[in-house]
Amino acid sequence: MKKTVTHLFYGFFLASIFSLILSLNAKAQFTLNESDFSALIGTGFDVELISFSQSGSLIPIIDQSGEDQTWDLSSFAVQDSVYGSGNIEFFNSFAGKPGAGDDHFSDANVMAQSEFEVTFSINGSDSTINQIIYSYNELTDSGLFEYGNVQAEASAPETPLLTIKNTPSETVYPFPLTYGTTWNYSYTSETIQSVGGQSSSDYTVSGEVDGWGEVVIGNTTIPVLRIRSEETTEFSGFEFTSVTIIFVDENGFEFASLSADLIPFSNDYDPDTANLQITAYDQINIVSAETSPDLPQSVSLNQNFPNPFNPTTQISYQLNRSAEVSLTVYSLTGQRVQTLLSSEMKQAGEHIVPFNAGNLASGVYMYRLRAGDQIFTRKMTLLK
Repeated sequence: MKKTVTHLFYGFFLASIFSLILSLNAKAQFTLNESDFSALIGTGFDVELISFSQSGSLIPIIDQSGEDQTWDLSSFAVQDSVYGSGNIEFFNSFAGKPGAGDDHFSDANVMAQSEFEVTFSINGSDSTINQIIYSYNELTDSGLFEYGNVQAEASAPETPLLTIKNTPSETVYPFPLTYGTTWNYSYTSETIQSVGGQSSSDYTVSGEVDGWGEVVIGNTTIPVLRIRSEETTEFSGFEFTSVTIIFVDENGFEFASLSADLIPFSNDYDPDTANLQITAYDQINIVSAETSPDLPQSVSLNQNFPNPFNPTTQISYQLNRSAEVSLTVYSLTGQRVQTLLSSEMKQAGEHIVPFNAGNLASGVYMYRLRAGDQIFTRKMTLLK
């Protein structure tokens, strides 16, 4: 089962200063240490988030490890895929921030504060989600460690809605970090809601720098280390494993990540869970909407947003031609809990369906899209 709350701190190192990168055109190995990451403290960046879900294109990239590689992400970085924008700031003094007085975060010495806005258009009306997240981390000579984060609505940034606590802290990266570095650890992630709900999950993680080379986005070439991690948890007696690929540049900034779940009892990827996220800023070339196709090139089902959610979320999908569509939500035991669309004819294009789980218990659910003769399935997490 793919973990739905990602490492916010290292996820925010992706807002790099590209003037330092553009002069480095040749592929080469490099090593990252604490000093490479600490340079971000006191800085801030405006960013756009680009999300892409199409298993046929992403699985080969997930499998492409090794030395002196080139990973071309140009075809995924298009404005038609932009689903959010916002800003990221880094602090080493965070008195007064939500969670700053919590003993669990007392050893943190770096905070990543991010605010993102996502707007959906549903039946001609816009619906906006605006969230702010405070991520508590410890940066030392031996590595970068995440204690957890506090989440709030941007309209009320001092009022926590959700708190995530990792015990012990997650090892995001050990130092020195270079090709061939490996690490393993276990931790418990506890989710605490302001309304009183609480849950926890145990994870085991294995990480490895399994490749180096360059990532190409448009006419920008970025020297990178490639980090692969496998995170496993148990749910209802079954083990679920998620694979995540992270691309990190020479300044320690993560600007792209891919993920996919492994099919239970198999080493094969579940293609319906494959997803790529790029965080774009000044120097990354984004293909304009005018030069991208007017219609989707295939049928696809996106990850719901937000995820985890309570109790509402949005499910989006794309059609490359008119089709009869059904969208259904199931429990992990296969019980149908809600039908959102039932054999409805939909036109080609992007469609967004709101989902309200107010009558359901916290847990992991599956949502399945049937479009013509194609079927797609994804997981989502309800936290109350």
